[in-house]
Parts: sequence; structure tokens; C-alpha cells
Amino acid sequence: MLLCLFLAVPRSALADGTRPIAVVVHPDSSVKELSQADLRNIFLGQKKQWSSGEPIVPLYLVPTSEVSAAFSQKALGKSLEDLEKYWIDERIRGGAKKPRTVPTSATARKLVGSLPNAIAYVPLADVDGTVRVLAIDGVVPSSGGYRLRY
Repeated sequence: MLLCLFLAVPRSALADGTRPIAVVVHPDSSVKELSQADLRNIFLGQKKQWSSGEPIVPLYLVPTSEVSAAFSQKALGKSLEDLEKYWIDERIRGGAKKPRTVPTSATARKLVGSLPNAIAYVPLADVDGTVRVLAIDGVVPSSGGYRLRY
């Protein structure tokens, strides 16, 4: 049903000129939606398992991307610089491991499409049928109330 909603709206920039960032999972994943808090906890290494008990495999885009900067700020509440400091601190304290970084949204999409427990963020315009787009707090990326935009 989310796919139908997604396909009904143009995938380019929204009326306000911003472009949505889609959070994507494997198409066979039982996950259809995340809360903002769960999204943050997954990408900060604090939530490590799906409700099924399977390990979560988060993927970051390279930190030089405009999408990464917006995702870091809007989803994680951290600038890219603060995010890097967070991961250094985690490594020093023996905490969570930094998620893998991928060079492009195409690579992220390909990996998520082939790894059942993976999750990544990509520009909505780069989404295809190999991944499932998640709603965040019940809001889909094509909606005007969606927060993750760049």
C-alpha cells in the first residue's frame, strides 16, 4: 500500500523545493514503518536488532554527500562533524561500531535489495522496486509533513 502512495506522487522536488530522503529496507522485510526515535537509535548503533531478533545492518552514505548531511542533522540530530566525534567516542569507549559507509545511493540500494536485514537512506528519486520505502512516524516521503529532506 505504501508503494501505491509512493508511486502516486512525483518523485522529484516537492512544492517547497526540497527533495525527500527515503529510508529503505529489503522488499521482503516485515518492517513497514519506524518511529523517529527508532530510526535515530538504529543509525547511532543503539538499536541492534529488528523485532524478529535478526541483526540490523545500517548503511551510511559517504559523509561528503548533501543527503548524508541532511540525514545526519534531521534524523540523528547531529552535524556530520558531531556524528564523526560520536563514532570516535563510541570506539574509544568500546561502544557501538560505526555502520558501513557506501559510496553511492545506487550501492546502498543494491546492498539493501540483497541483504534482508539492511537499512539505508537514499534520495527518494533514486528508489526503485528493489527496496521498500519506510514511513517515519506514519508519514511517507512523498507527504508534505515528511521531515527528512535535503
